[in-house]
Amino acid sequence: MGYGHTALDNPSSCVGRHAVRYFLSGVLPPRGATCEQDTPPFTEPSARSASSGGS
Repeated sequence: MGYGHTALDNPSSCVGRHAVRYFLSGVLPPRGATCEQDTPPFTEPSARSASSGGS
């Protein structure tokens, strides 16, 4: 589950840890490992904008 296939625009400290571990030690993440983004790329619409159709 996620917002796309990139960790560059929506950074994740989990991805950073895996990348550093790989570059320093050659250790890959465990098979099937997943990481959450630290913050979502989009904000939830406010109740006001959601009820007014966003205008």
